[in-house]
Amino acid sequence: MRLQLGLIVIGILLLKPATASEVTDDSFRCILKMSQVGHIYVDNLMGNIEQTLAVAKNPNGGHYPEGSLLQQTPTEAMVKRSEGFNPATNDWEFFTLQPSAGTLTIQQRGGSEVTNADGDSCAGCHAQASPKWDMTCGAHSDCTPLRLTRHEMRMAAIFDGRCDQGTASKTRNERMFFLQHRLAEDLVQDFSKEPQEDQP
Repeated sequence: MRLQLGLIVIGILLLKPATASEVTDDSFRCILKMSQVGHIYVDNLMGNIEQTLAVAKNPNGGHYPEGSLLQQTPTEAMVKRSEGFNPATNDWEFFTLQPSAGTLTIQQRGGSEVTNADGDSCAGCHAQASPKWDMTCGAHSDCTPLRLTRHEMRMAAIFDGRCDQGTASKTRNERMFFLQHRLAEDLVQDFSKEPQEDQP
């Protein structure tokens, strides 16, 4: 009886999903293969993508589950860690990344000490978000705007160097066409708002 119970416990431990503490270079995949919600890309390192998506799509905000991975560009990310990991960051860990063809290297990871390309603290910016957004900036205007425009961030995602294999090339071409179309529409709208000179 004790042997059977021991085998059951061992089986449960072996089946236990990976924790978000096991974040390595390989945890970050081609950004185009993640789920896109607005202008951000989301995933869940523990497989709980449904709950992560539910929070990301909720117009009233919410608390992201452990393992949630959020990115706007291939070079920066935030991962929700276990409760109590870092109360100052709502248990988020921030990362700066260096992707290349087929590989990725973590350059920085942690809390307020992690800085973006402009030298600003990632946690410091995200701390400006209203509590209901769980320290995520998203499409709302709580946080200081990034130097990159939405168009530049989308271009960076499309040209993620790890997305060249398999069907990702087709995905890239489709998104590139869509992005060019949207950019053209934005330019037309901007031009239409400018005062026009009277024609003779």
